[in-house]
Amino acid sequence: MSIMFRNSNESLEKELAAEDYKAHPVRNRLAVLAVALSAILLGLTLSVGIGFVQTSARSLGASPGPGCESASIYGDQEILEKVRKQPQVDWAAYVRRCSSTRLHNREFHLLDVYLLAADETHYDKNMVDLIAGTYPQTANEILLSDTMSDRLGLNQQVGAPYTLKVVVQKDNEQADQEIPMTVCGYYRNPIRNCADIYEEIYTDEAFISTYNPALPAGYDTIYVKLNNLNPLKFGHDKDEKLSELNAVVEGNGRSFKTSDMTAAVIIPMFMIIVCIMLCGYFFIYNIFDISIVNDIRFYGELKTIGMSSRQLRRMLFWQMNKIACYGIVIGGLTGCILGQTASGKIVASFAENIAMYYEPAGIVTTFLSGAAFAYLTLLVSTLKPFRIACTISPVEAARYRPKRKKGAFSVMSFALSGILFVVIYTLGMGFSVETQVNRRHNTDFQIRHKGIIWAQNEPFTPFGTELVEQLRDLAFVKDLRLYYIARTKPDFQVVDGNYWYHTSAEITPEGEIAKDQIAYVKSTLPDPSDAKQALTLNERGNLPINVCGMDAQGLLDEMHWYTVLEGSIDTDKFVQGNYLIYLRTAFDHNRHQDENMAYAVHAGDEVNVTFYDDAADRYVDKKFTVMAIVLNVDPYGSGNSNHSNIWVDQDTFQDIYSDYKNLVGAITFNGADAMKDGRVLSQQEQQAMVEQVMEQDGNFQLRLDSVWQDRVYFIERKRTITVFGAFLVAIVGLIGIANIINTVTTDVIARKVEYAAMQSIGMTMQQMEQDIFRKYARYIFTALMLATVIGAGISYMVGSGVMFNFSPGALITAILIFLLFSVLLCVVMARVLTKVMNRQSIVERLREIV
Repeated sequence: MSIMFRNSNESLEKELAAEDYKAHPVRNRLAVLAVALSAILLGLTLSVGIGFVQTSARSLGASPGPGCESASIYGDQEILEKVRKQPQVDWAAYVRRCSSTRLHNREFHLLDVYLLAADETHYDKNMVDLIAGTYPQTANEILLSDTMSDRLGLNQQVGAPYTLKVVVQKDNEQADQEIPMTVCGYYRNPIRNCADIYEEIYTDEAFISTYNPALPAGYDTIYVKLNNLNPLKFGHDKDEKLSELNAVVEGNGRSFKTSDMTAAVIIPMFMIIVCIMLCGYFFIYNIFDISIVNDIRFYGELKTIGMSSRQLRRMLFWQMNKIACYGIVIGGLTGCILGQTASGKIVASFAENIAMYYEPAGIVTTFLSGAAFAYLTLLVSTLKPFRIACTISPVEAARYRPKRKKGAFSVMSFALSGILFVVIYTLGMGFSVETQVNRRHNTDFQIRHKGIIWAQNEPFTPFGTELVEQLRDLAFVKDLRLYYIARTKPDFQVVDGNYWYHTSAEITPEGEIAKDQIAYVKSTLPDPSDAKQALTLNERGNLPINVCGMDAQGLLDEMHWYTVLEGSIDTDKFVQGNYLIYLRTAFDHNRHQDENMAYAVHAGDEVNVTFYDDAADRYVDKKFTVMAIVLNVDPYGSGNSNHSNIWVDQDTFQDIYSDYKNLVGAITFNGADAMKDGRVLSQQEQQAMVEQVMEQDGNFQLRLDSVWQDRVYFIERKRTITVFGAFLVAIVGLIGIANIINTVTTDVIARKVEYAAMQSIGMTMQQMEQDIFRKYARYIFTALMLATVIGAGISYMVGSGVMFNFSPGALITAILIFLLFSVLLCVVMARVLTKVMNRQSIVERLREIV
């Protein structure tokens, strides 16, 4: 019997790994920096990306019917029964509207609050869960959400009295009616993430027959949970499936929530992550490649004394894991913190329409995801250098000479840094708050009626004459002027059982302007003979058209958003009353609109226009000379004329429309530097005074825009662009600089013996420094040229858009800064490398040949 004794060098393997790690402090710091930078960028990208996905998801979920993602069709009880029999429907819930429009209580002026009567399926499936009291059982009981209870200060008190101002249907008209109700219970709001803009109050179905029996039937909401949607289409087949169901049950239309946009966010985020990993890969790869090149003989000696390739690999991976721990912890936490801080502002700046739903990404999820991607980057980056070290034989290691580096990627990496710097500096520093404000305003304050901007689902409430006088009486108000927009009744259309109110005037079809309008529409049709697509006359046989009236200065202000196609603008002639300005269409930006028209009006033509005044039930004939034909160039929707086709002087407008006092569409005015008593008010104080007057007036159909509001908004946007851009440039710039340094350093080290030979025959240190400078310059100035050309092009294209403004001065400054930095980098690194190379004597470097 023999006893076997096994020797193990496992502890020696770890000891060697630790000692070798300590012997490379510079490499370790650079590697930790590379991993940390990659982790910071990954953490920031994931924070913003995941935050945007969650924000988008919340905004999509912020809609009625959360249990079925708002999928619904319109119908009545009969259609509901048909829907429930369909095999593709898991369940269907029935919700009837009780008010013709939203409720008109003053305390709801910031909300869209609807009064509904729902069945038990809706309460159950759409998560209307009772938390106090009971569901409504009579026509005068209401069920409120917990968020509404907090808003009204009811403290979820069951039995509290509350009066609703309901819009009821009477004789084909809508009217407000105050109805006393009793709160029978409270439910937990399932769409509380939009409680600041939308609320639902429930009552019993008996409310309709009791208080609003004339409400159009057949267009109530039937929420449906479909079971035939393809999950791989992310909800993009919802419209198709609902349309099929609507056709089968003979419904009156369908409605659905916008499809999930998660994929549209994830794909760009994934592409950014791949780019970051590529930058990190080449950075880390260069670091370890230099380290392996310098230590290759040491690894060959270790193999000579018996170390296996597997042991050597474990030793190297131990070092890699230690670097990963430091880099990922430092960079991951920094990236998450920065991401948590910045992502909300980024979403608010570039997706302001959903910013109210912002929800930050979870810091644990972000950190773990970023750590996984950063470690994967480090792992992939070290595979090739480690493979060289582990597979090379001791003899090959002794003779190993590194290959010269190809700097294509380093040039691309540094050029990317330059492009980012040029673009972000140009857009950030060149971003002019005043330019952005002036694009949208030519007066300090603008109050417009929402009814002239878009169609409303409630009757038009005109500007009050008292409001106009109160604004005029404010001590700082000057240059107040009115814009009149004609509106004839009936001013509504019934769509899916809802009344939609729009702004439009009428002229008879015999005049030249009417003929021009009809000819223009025909010229835009694929088949001009298609009568169904042509302009149609209304019940009175008149042509709907938009008409506005303004004074001379109002005309000059309005031309801020228009350009002249024919003729010229002459305010002296305009106020005479026998001239008009003609806008053929607001949405065709073609300067040759009349090319294919059978008949066209031109500047200088005399035209006859017969207007219909519905308030006096009369026709008014007017003869005008067309002063100018204009073209809309306003991408912001900031004008006051409602893109009206016919512009006339305000006195002429008042002569045409007897009810002109109720046809004010917009009010504009400026704020004086000092009040009448000599006091000076800030723009913020002026804003507060205007808002107070409007709140006291109580017309919730008015919209206030001001220079102060937009200036505050754009100052914050510029700050976000500059700070986030500077951070991004710093991180990507460090990676680009490090790649250039590593590439040239590796190349110079590979030529260490060659430089020693040249020095032995007379090369001076200055000549050596110049040669290294040229190598850096070759890479850096190639990157500089790419950054200048590409960065300037991108800056111009993006800066010319509506969100930014292009500044040639900022572009030139960015290029000069990048040029100066590039020259300094070349000089400094050439000098540093020359000193490092000459730490060894010429003889010592030449001995490495042996």
